[in-house]
Amino acid sequence: MAEFPRKITDAPYGAAVLSRRLGMEQGAAYWRRYLSAFVMMGVAAGATSLSAYVLGEAINNAYVDKNVPGIALYSSIIFGLFLVRGFAIYGQTVTLSKISPPSSPTTSADYLAS
Repeated sequence: MAEFPRKITDAPYGAAVLSRRLGMEQGAAYWRRYLSAFVMMGVAAGATSLSAYVLGEAINNAYVDKNVPGIALYSSIIFGLFLVRGFAIYGQTVTLSKISPPSSPTTSADYLAS
């Protein structure tokens, strides 16, 4: 009967080993792009969470305070947050897609051959 590895890191050709190897080889060359992509992910996550808070304030202005200028203000803030979120997601996608082509065709054969 086949014996399976006990931990995910025990497999000699497993996902953890492959991910570590890819990070060591490709991460050194593209660390600035990876860093900017992670920063853009953080900006997108921050804009998403902040928009939920601002939406609550807009609802309070609409139903509790019945403040029309406040509703317009918070609506424009929400629009701006989603605009920032969209640009951050677009930038992150473009940055990661520029990293991908050099690492895909050449290293895929290298990883599968070893």
